[in-house]
Amino acid sequence: RQQLSFLPEAHTDMIFAVVGEELGLWFMLGVVALFTTILVAGLIHVRRAPNLFQFLLVTGVVMFMCVQAMINLLSVTGLVPPKGMSLPFISYGNSNMLLMGCMLGILLNTQRTWGRVALPRDAGMMREVLA
Repeated sequence: RQQLSFLPEAHTDMIFAVVGEELGLWFMLGVVALFTTILVAGLIHVRRAPNLFQFLLVTGVVMFMCVQAMINLLSVTGLVPPKGMSLPFISYGNSNMLLMGCMLGILLNTQRTWGRVALPRDAGMMREVLA
């Protein structure tokens, strides 16, 4: 709901301004902290990548989410011209939510599988004995 009927596309492009107007400074700082946490945790996680493809995959996913959020936040605050980018996980729209959910799934899957050893230590010995 727009208070003064001033914001263009308040439910998609300018949702951060609506969050600030309706919920206040603490929620705005919480949104910024959320995306900063995603960026820092993603960059720490990408250091454990087992190969170049997975490194580039996770780096692309993290940068896509965080750069899109940064461009939206900068355009809402007036530092860059409006680009029409939605704020990930918050703006209205099913296609953006579906894409961000898939990207979050990729991040969680890589975090779950990178720490796991592919084969147990004695699996190689068992293969040699059985062959």
